[in-house]
Amino acid sequence: MYLLSRTVRFAINPVPGSAPGPNGYAGNPSARGLARHYELVVNCSGQLGPRTGYLINIKDIDRAVRASTLPILQAACDSRPNLEPGELLPEILRSLATPLHGLLHTVRWKVTPYYSV
Repeated sequence: MYLLSRTVRFAINPVPGSAPGPNGYAGNPSARGLARHYELVVNCSGQLGPRTGYLINIKDIDRAVRASTLPILQAACDSRPNLEPGELLPEILRSLATPLHGLLHTVRWKVTPYYSV
């Protein structure tokens, strides 16, 4: 069994639809205005592919997080800003299960540098 950990950084901007920024390490989409900056640490586990030697391509993890999770977080920030982050985590986990092909092991949402769920 192998474990792959990937940190995906992104901003939830006050105006949705921001284009990706030039610095992928700092997050895509990048922060605009009074944005919220989050990180998701996604751990996938399973066996390596016999042909590729990969568990999963990290770009697939990035795409899954941005396509599945960002709309959930954007909607919550817009309509339920007082929601406790832990209440949203089950929905985030469900949204990642299919695009990560059953390899999802754990997710840690870094709401701030000092607070995570």
